[in-house]
Amino acid sequence: MSKEDVLDKEIAPLIDQIFELCKKHDIPMLMAFQYEESKFCTSCRDKDCHPSLKKAIDAILYDNDISMEEEEDLLFSGSLYPA
Repeated sequence: MSKEDVLDKEIAPLIDQIFELCKKHDIPMLMAFQYEESKFCTSCRDKDCHPSLKKAIDAILYDNDISMEEEEDLLFSGSLYPA
């Protein structure tokens, strides 16, 4: 089983559960998984987050030119370094 398969079949359902719980309880969070050299699955909620968490979110998403606005939820999956 490839790392991507493990992510899709075993980790993704857990990501969904954690994301929904954080959304329900207004908990800022960041999760990032690297399943190939330049492919990542990232999930985050930056609503009301501490500046340190916001910096981490921006740092992880910066290479993909994703701009996050305040109080926005984001679920991103794919390559941060497009070919």
